[in-house]
Amino acid sequence: MVAKLAPNVLAGLVAKVMATSCGINFLPFKEGMSAPVPWRAASLPINGGVPVAVGITSDQSGCFALASGLLQMSPGDLDNGMVEDSLRELVNMLAGQVKRAMSLDQALGLPEIVPPGDVAKRIDGGQSKTVVVSSGSFQLMCWVT
Repeated sequence: MVAKLAPNVLAGLVAKVMATSCGINFLPFKEGMSAPVPWRAASLPINGGVPVAVGITSDQSGCFALASGLLQMSPGDLDNGMVEDSLRELVNMLAGQVKRAMSLDQALGLPEIVPPGDVAKRIDGGQSKTVVVSSGSFQLMCWVT
């Protein structure tokens, strides 16, 4: 089922959610962009007949930029908990868009923070779609498994 979601479509969903919710515009998707070193990551399961999970990760500056945009606060005024809450909210919004794009009639689960060392395990196995998009100042990786 994940195969139905083309990388450029997934990248477009990521760009739409981030522009709308954070005011951050991402450059047009292109293959081969290097992934950020995960500082924090968030994942959300879409449970049901076709189980799917959606995740996002970025480096520290990217995570703070996303939280800053979502919360309309200066990065210096944010703490790690606020950043993690923001990532959970962003992955929730993105998962809703992915669910719609894949025509899934399934419930969204609860978002969770994924330890940075577990990101590779979440996307391993060849069954995931992974895209990296760039805002120009940071990269954001998204995966759907």
